[in-house]
Amino acid sequence: MCSDDSSNGSTGSGRPSDNETAGTEDGEDDPEPELAFSLAALVFGFGLTVWAGTLLLGESLAGMHAMLDRDWSAADTRRAMAILTVVGAAGMVSASVTTILLGG
Repeated sequence: MCSDDSSNGSTGSGRPSDNETAGTEDGEDDPEPELAFSLAALVFGFGLTVWAGTLLLGESLAGMHAMLDRDWSAADTRRAMAILTVVGAAGMVSASVTTILLGG
């Protein structure tokens, strides 16, 4: 009697075949937490960069807006970018906490 290992999906090398590892819940990677964290980090980085830029270029921005007759000041820009920075930081923290709580 000869045993045929190919019927049970084994490759004969002691390693599991692609059929054995594909579709198992333990082997699947869930891209949503990484995507959520990456998008939140993008918002955080953008907000922080523009906020710092407005600190450096505040007078120039105020002069440009005054010349264009717009009701937008450097303080308004700093305020808006601070909000983006806080939203990005909160998104990164919530993605991390959710991943930890869900066991990802």
